[in-house]
Amino acid sequence: HCQDHPTKILFEGIAHFAQIFVDGKEIGAFSGGFLPFEVDISEFIDNHEHFLAVRVDNSLESRRSPPLPNVNNYGGIFKPVKMVSEEDIIVEERSIETLLNFNEVNGKIRNAELTLSLYLKNRRDFDIKGDLRIVISRDYVPIIKIRKELEILKNNSRLSKTLIHIEGEDLDLWTPDNPFLYNFKIICSNEEFGEIFRIEDIIGIREIEVTSESFLLNNKKINLKGIIFPLDLPEYGYSIPPFIIHDMLCKVKTKGYNIIRPNQGVFDRTIIELASRIGLLVINDIPIISLTLLEKQKYFNLFANSITFLPALAFYSVNPAIDLTNHQIRKDFDDIQKLFTNRLDPSRYMLDRGTFGVEKWDDWQIISQN
Repeated sequence: HCQDHPTKILFEGIAHFAQIFVDGKEIGAFSGGFLPFEVDISEFIDNHEHFLAVRVDNSLESRRSPPLPNVNNYGGIFKPVKMVSEEDIIVEERSIETLLNFNEVNGKIRNAELTLSLYLKNRRDFDIKGDLRIVISRDYVPIIKIRKELEILKNNSRLSKTLIHIEGEDLDLWTPDNPFLYNFKIICSNEEFGEIFRIEDIIGIREIEVTSESFLLNNKKINLKGIIFPLDLPEYGYSIPPFIIHDMLCKVKTKGYNIIRPNQGVFDRTIIELASRIGLLVINDIPIISLTLLEKQKYFNLFANSITFLPALAFYSVNPAIDLTNHQIRKDFDDIQKLFTNRLDPSRYMLDRGTFGVEKWDDWQIISQN
């Protein structure tokens, strides 16, 4: 299978600079903070045994490595490493845009229109037609079923959009006070190839409008109480176990907070999925790194694809400590903003500065000391 398909090594998290070697030969390097990245090893492997080595630089000179005594916790490989083979047809990007329609008289929800966007890549030299099935379930009981023919063009990437209409009587909107989730399944298949691709995830139906100074959730202004949430702890470094993150989020929730801003950014889906289930909004600060536009799309795509369906993710921003008056940093931010809003996740805003309607941001120390 590996010989017939592009084969890659996926690194879900390395801090902060990595060089990748196969059989002693350097085949790639990456300096992107905590972003997941992958290296194509197809031309370097065959049916024989091979040796993979990774050199990681986690020196104290890096701004990504806090100057703490137990600095080893803050460097090296801190998330799983996987070997993956790319199929002939893949979903490059995916997102859901939500439009809620309300009754002008009583303000109640009339219906929701979800626009599912899939960028499909076909590496084969012929077109493929598939049967696309979409199922939305409440407590595993289907409430919406959609079926349509999908044409996937040869040697091409193509955007496919599907409109999903849900009447108000079938709707439970996601809010921090009512974090209602639906099961969401997408399957594409045909008689010749069987199952072509499958996506299973959770979604929450909600609509967010945000500016630098205001925040509306489901057409209503809500009082946001925010906290800066640590994704690094001295005893764990950047590898905080999910059950610890869960307990920390529950503690935040019981203290009356409804929006969090992780201090190191969010570079896997764990915290956003847990926040979606518990009922907390998340501001996702994107790292500003100097890469080519193609590299930015490649690396951010790995990250964004895993989180775009999750309702807790409110919008994207940038760490307030970053100097956006610097010309190069501003250019990198503008490039990343266009990449996300035009391609990777058009369902969400990306804002640089502001209060975003949050009355006050507290520090984690307020909770940890109580």
